[in-house]
Amino acid sequence: LIANDAVASVARVPEGVGRTTKNGTAILTDLVGGGVGIARNIEFARRYVTVGQGIQVNEFMETSRPDVWAAGDVVEYRDARTGTWHTSGNWGMAFKQGNTAGINMVCSTGSPDRVALDILPSYSIEHFGHAFSIIGEMDNAENVVRMHEVTGEYARFFIRKNILVGAVTVDAQPLVGPIIKLIRARSDVSTQRSSLADPS
Repeated sequence: LIANDAVASVARVPEGVGRTTKNGTAILTDLVGGGVGIARNIEFARRYVTVGQGIQVNEFMETSRPDVWAAGDVVEYRDARTGTWHTSGNWGMAFKQGNTAGINMVCSTGSPDRVALDILPSYSIEHFGHAFSIIGEMDNAENVVRMHEVTGEYARFFIRKNILVGAVTVDAQPLVGPIIKLIRARSDVSTQRSSLADPS
């Protein structure tokens, strides 16, 4: 992960694909992929509700205006575990947010039947026969890397104040379930760092 930089050029070279960043760093890779991102249509909402990076909602998916809910790509929600604000652009999150909003729309305020959004941000995709997973948070965190030289299994664990808060895996699907459990439990991994890095 390279922060505070961007790709300036991409060119095929005999060894693979050469990239140069805006800061002048040259990188040789086997593969380049691009994500176009999301253009959130939120400007119209600024007159009516609180808007940050998205339309801000509480844990019940309700906006700052009573009886107005939002879900999906346009939403910015607060993670109950960490207190940080997130936006998301995948259908799994949109589905869960929409389900949560729908339940709460039919419940009166203060009803014991209301449900809070409880989801760990995650995304998985397969490209060229490789499985990639991104789980939780990566910002402002230390990281520990695990790489199996023979199988190519890779994992990078993100730790904040000794708590596992996120991970990125490549071809390491058996790790995803245990990682999710550790993050949800807000597990202190201060004494397990060497184990996290050990591919065996």
